Amino acid sequence: HCWNSSMSVFTPKYPKILLLGDSHTEDGGFYEFGWSLLLTKHFTRIADVFNRGYCGYNAAWINHILPDILFDIGAVDVVVLNIGCNDSAYTDTQVAVPLSEFKRCLIEIISKLKSCSDHVILVTPPPIVDEVYMSYSKKAYGVESERDNARLQNYLDVIRAVAEAGSACTLYDLHRELLLQDADVSNLLLDDGLHLNQKGHRILADGVIKLLQGLYPEWKEKFAEYDFIDRHDFRTISVERQWNERKQGTDGKNPPF
Repeated sequence: HCWNSSMSVFTPKYPKILLLGDSHTEDGGFYEFGWSLLLTKHFTRIADVFNRGYCGYNAAWINHILPDILFDIGAVDVVVLNIGCNDSAYTDTQVAVPLSEFKRCLIEIISKLKSCSDHVILVTPPPIVDEVYMSYSKKAYGVESERDNARLQNYLDVIRAVAEAGSACTLYDLHRELLLQDADVSNLLLDDGLHLNQKGHRILADGVIKLLQGLYPEWKEKFAEYDFIDRHDFRTISVERQWNERKQGTDGKNPPF
């Protein structure tokens, strides 16, 4: 028999979270400790997480492919946008985007995202440890470093200003948060001095989760776990008892969100 709506106990709407950006986002789904996978684990049975991170991409390239991404995924509840690291590379490199063009592309990206999402969270790129990245770049690629932390600051200022000026936009200043967590930020980065290590990914995941908890306090599991289901009356499956016991801590577990 074909399924029809009358067969459902209720019709759940699983929220959609889109993670969009460069290698800082792609890595989140690549490493087993990646922040994207941490979000997916945290929101299991609560929301769907889509990782659309593209290593080496800048704001101009993301802006160009964004219609295809949105066509594929459709409407989402919230987008976590993390770009700017590649844009800030020196002007003679392939990925560099001039500051004025970066701002224009960032505003256009946010405008497109708002056409199919409720909210955009802008994430600032992590600091660059210049001497570490310079050494890594020479060893790995045989070339001088093509970016530095001082140049990155100009792009961070644009991201912060755009987030402050935009409606339905929230800033997660990962750059500042990492520096607050550890004055020697190299302890939170891989040995390339550019990308997050396990500790860094955990900080980013925790920061985004906290923001989402504030933005969407109503998000919770749609269906009860098996030990909360009455096997004699399973057709009345409800998550409410599970939710209430979790809030009260009487089931020995943490709240599901």
